[in-house]
Amino acid sequence: MEDKTTDPKNGRTSLPLLRIGILGAAGIARKNIKAITHVINAQNCQLVAIASRSEIKGKQLLNDHVQLGDKESIKVYQGKDSYKELIQANDVDALYIPLPTSLHVEYVKKTLEAGKHVLVEKPVATCWKEYVEMINAAKKMKKFLMDGTMFVHNPRINDVCSYISSSDNFGKILRIQSSFSFLGDDNFFKNNIRISSGCDMLGCIGDLGWYCVRMAQLIFENDSNAISAQVVHYELNIEGVPIDATCLVTFQSLDQKERNKLLSFHCSFLHPLTQTVAIYGSKQSIHMDDFVISRNEDGEKNKNLSFKVKAQALSDFDLYSLFSNEVKESLNGGCPQEVIMWRNFANFCRAYDDDDETLMKKGKDLLSMSLENQLIVDALMESIRHNGKIISLPK
Repeated sequence: MEDKTTDPKNGRTSLPLLRIGILGAAGIARKNIKAITHVINAQNCQLVAIASRSEIKGKQLLNDHVQLGDKESIKVYQGKDSYKELIQANDVDALYIPLPTSLHVEYVKKTLEAGKHVLVEKPVATCWKEYVEMINAAKKMKKFLMDGTMFVHNPRINDVCSYISSSDNFGKILRIQSSFSFLGDDNFFKNNIRISSGCDMLGCIGDLGWYCVRMAQLIFENDSNAISAQVVHYELNIEGVPIDATCLVTFQSLDQKERNKLLSFHCSFLHPLTQTVAIYGSKQSIHMDDFVISRNEDGEKNKNLSFKVKAQALSDFDLYSLFSNEVKESLNGGCPQEVIMWRNFANFCRAYDDDDETLMKKGKDLLSMSLENQLIVDALMESIRHNGKIISLPK
């Protein structure tokens, strides 16, 4: 990063901007460009370069998604050597890598070894061992590595976790049920990399199931560890990539006296859009029907994000459960979660550059959870290869 600067008028010290390059012109890069260049991130990060092997896509990405006044300051690398040129660029501090999963290990390691921080799309790797290679490269270079799971940066997720852990009303966590799906069209099934065995062989489990697993990890973080995973029903395309899956992940409580907890989830490219999670406690349950992409993600209005808490009360006259609805609101300031993700990423990168141990630990905790997320996805893929066998996770 550039050195800190002091404003001569007010004497205030400005934090250095994280200078970001984008490696590839994938569709998801559009959303991230808007997040990086959002006014809220004006003091955090700056888009300085885009690399695309296509002579057309890089320029098109720039022209379609960057404001007119900012375009002149952004360099576009094009052609077969564009990735190498951006990775070696001296005026770039970090790279966002939205390439196909099969290419992540190669380009993440090259970027880290060039002394740059990395935010990489999920799933991070084709397997857990590749992810470990990336982490080792990051440790060696003392650079920060983070995955692009946006919803974990939304303040309401912290509110949900805090409510469960601090409220006596919720009781003990029992199980989580989740679903994330969308209905792919003909073009999706013919051309999309997410169903290509050579690009994203993890299919719907890596693309959609990743979020269901991460939500459970966040809820169970201080309570349980994942011990096994199983795919109880699945459908593969002709390349052997999962396009529909129903999965079970078992978590063992840290308190040996308590019974195991279960995450059951469905992920699919064959069903209409659904992104729900239900968290069941011994006294209450929490329900979210937009847990991955919140309805107000455009941030145009200062709306409240919410989750519903259903309080369970037993009748004095029978054993049937009665429910009453209560809405707990979580202010997000109208700020899209991807904007917050980039703000957090910039702060973590500064922490690594400044050797700020306190903030570095938070970044390392995110990385540790992401690695476990990959491990669980690996186990689910292994279950498919063994016709739905229960796969034990290493302790």
